[in-house]
Amino acid sequence: MVCQMLSGCSTIAAAYLAGQLPEHDDGTHFLIWLMQWQDEYLKERGNILEELYTLKRLRLGTLTGQVSAMA
Repeated sequence: MVCQMLSGCSTIAAAYLAGQLPEHDDGTHFLIWLMQWQDEYLKERGNILEELYTLKRLRLGTLTGQVSAMA
C-alpha cells in the first residue's frame, strides 16, 4: 500500500516539476531531485534521514540485529 502511494505521489510531483527535469526521464533525475530536496527539508528541521529511519524501524519493530543507541 505504501509503495502504491509513493508511486502516485512521485508521478504527481514529477509532473509539477515539468521544465525543471529532463523531458524524458526514467525516474533517475526525479529521484536525485527528491533526495536533494529531502536532505534540505530535513536539515531545516534539524533532522537526519538515517536517524529518522532508525527510529521508525524501532517503532515498527523492523530493526533486527544490533540495537541502536537511540533506543
